[in-house]
Amino acid sequence: RETLTWKVSQFALGRPLTARDARHIRTIHNTAWKNGGTYGSLITAIVMSDLVLNTQTEIHE
Repeated sequence: RETLTWKVSQFALGRPLTARDARHIRTIHNTAWKNGGTYGSLITAIVMSDLVLNTQTEIHE
């Protein structure tokens, strides 16, 4: 189950995940599981996670 969390999170971020991301992935997985374990709850957990919210996507000059 957690493998799906890793793969979908990696796709959402558009980059490979590393060991540094493991804590965030575990939190995402647990949050999604507590909210029903559905694909929708996984997507919501990813979008609302610190991993996504704190990822810089553009360089602001």
